[in-house]
Formats: sequence, structure tokens, C-alpha cells
Amino acid sequence: MDLDIQYNRLTNLNYYHTPVIKTETKETILVSNKRMIEPFVGIGVNTNNSVKLMGGTFFQEHYGVALEYQKLFDTKQNVFGITAVYKF
Repeated sequence: MDLDIQYNRLTNLNYYHTPVIKTETKETILVSNKRMIEPFVGIGVNTNNSVKLMGGTFFQEHYGVALEYQKLFDTKQNVFGITAVYKF
């Protein structure tokens, strides 16, 4: 039997597909593919002649923490800090 004849015979078969739907009556558990930790970075310029670099992460969708570095050009100081952030 050659491939052309076999293909033609398979197309003559009647095939009906009914999808199986699973239903649960007690409790439905929703599974989310959302990441638990979301990193971010930022940069800023102030009117007091300084530049700020920031990087951190968000936890539990809205709350987060950031580490900051600020360079003050007038006094040539380096300032480091930690900031609590909230995303809305």
C-alpha cells in the first residue's frame, strides 16, 4: 500500500471530537502565573545638583524595598539609602 492511498483512506473516516469539561462543585482554586518578585531600577536628577540611582524589588504585588545611591556634586558627597515603596 502506498502513502497516497493510505492518506486518502484516512480522510474518509468520520471522526467527531467532543471536549471533556471538568467541573468541580466544592471549591475552585485559582492558580496565577504572576511573578512573586518584580525587580525595578530608576534614575533621577534633583535641583540641588545631584543624581540618584535606585534599584529594588516589589514583593506581594504592591509592597517593595529599594536601595539608593545619590551623588551630590556641590559637596562631592556620596549618599546611600534604603526606601520602602508602594505601587498603586
